[in-house]
Amino acid sequence: MYAITEDGTRIEAGPDLQAFCPGCHQPVIAKCGKIYVNHWAHKSGSECDPWHEPETPWHTGWKKQFNPDCREKVIGEHRADIFALNRYSSLPCVIELQHSPIDFAEIEERENFYGEMVWVIDGVGFKDNFEFGREIMTNGSATVEAPFRWKWFRKSWAGSKKPLYLDFGNYLWRITSMDAEGRGKAQSWTYHEFLSQFSESIGENLPIHWRKTGSGSLIYRFGQGHVLIFEKPDGFHLAVLRANANPKMNYRPGTYKTVELAKARCEPHMAKLMKGN
Repeated sequence: MYAITEDGTRIEAGPDLQAFCPGCHQPVIAKCGKIYVNHWAHKSGSECDPWHEPETPWHTGWKKQFNPDCREKVIGEHRADIFALNRYSSLPCVIELQHSPIDFAEIEERENFYGEMVWVIDGVGFKDNFEFGREIMTNGSATVEAPFRWKWFRKSWAGSKKPLYLDFGNYLWRITSMDAEGRGKAQSWTYHEFLSQFSESIGENLPIHWRKTGSGSLIYRFGQGHVLIFEKPDGFHLAVLRANANPKMNYRPGTYKTVELAKARCEPHMAKLMKGN
């Protein structure tokens, strides 16, 4: 997404702009068109980071969920996709976005190099290869935990020692355990729940996947708490529960004729709830 000018200012790609790679400081070319996302590119064959993979809209979308200063952080000879502060450990953390297949040697190399890091993998192309077993609902039915079998398993990931999140396009699955045959257990995470871990995250314009509770209400986990849409004789209502020391359901004023109106009322505020506001 970024290159630097002669005075070190970071800029995004645009027609006729000239800039340099922030890693190797060699000239880069602005690639701008109607098909691909605007980006900077090294001259053919001269990419300086051996861990580089071609930028996709999926990469860009994730990077834009963090403040600009967190995106594409140069660390030594490498360029981390995202570098943000973990709110709970108070430690800086690398978030590596992986779209293409990758071998175990490189996974291990990156994990050793970055130390504190997590993986987010674009799983849209292979999500149909997952077979899930009996689901267990937790967090008031906002979270699903289930065993799985990954058909045509990408075996290189079995050796990963860092948190692994698969992005299926509407929510994430965090792999909690996995063996060398592609069998394991996973836990569902919403995008806001994932982003709530990091101080510089944004949380806007994200898919919101509501889950149904046993009573037929709708629930969405925004981080350390959830939003509930429930029906009463006069219409649909909203409530917020925060998972703090003294959790208490906060019933919000307002009645909505349809569940879609209730969603439209609360969904634009998920980023604020994610931040604890």
